[in-house]
Amino acid sequence: SAEERAALQQRYTQSRQELKALITRKKQVDRDLAALESQIYKQETAYLEETQQGGNLVRGFDGYLKGIGNTRKSTFNEADRLFSLSSVSFSEA
Repeated sequence: SAEERAALQQRYTQSRQELKALITRKKQVDRDLAALESQIYKQETAYLEETQQGGNLVRGFDGYLKGIGNTRKSTFNEADRLFSLSSVSFSEA
């Protein structure tokens, strides 16, 4: 009947609008997630670089406790990135 078709058309239109809104929201959430992961990556890099000589949560504090001061600037291993590597969606830029 005409009423049923009109009701179906209205439900289709509403569903379509809802889907468009959800797609827009997902895109925003994806952008927010990428920005947050980038911020975590940068802060993680700063922490790992700043704590190479004295020790950190990833490698331990043996150097700090033993008073061994490494005068050269050592680099950290990418495998030390506990937070960035724990994200299934993060990809290093």
